Amino acid sequence: MVLPSIRPFTMTGVRLALGIAWVVIVPAEMLGVSSGLGYEILNARDRLAYDEMLVVILLIGLIGIALDTLAQWLLRERSRG
Repeated sequence: MVLPSIRPFTMTGVRLALGIAWVVIVPAEMLGVSSGLGYEILNARDRLAYDEMLVVILLIGLIGIALDTLAQWLLRERSRG
């Protein structure tokens, strides 16, 4: 059947889309908003709170790694079932 055979490719596309969405949403939060991780980076920069800015940047990276790990896990689980 066709549907089980396209599942790995679909899940890989979802994983790539998730990564691209994460790369786009954080900078988008820097433009004209008053909340979000992108806003917090600019806010900390403006207050010269570089320690807070670094924490937010690290948090963004950790969330990105967690999302990618989850997507990889789903890809493995779905390809088995």
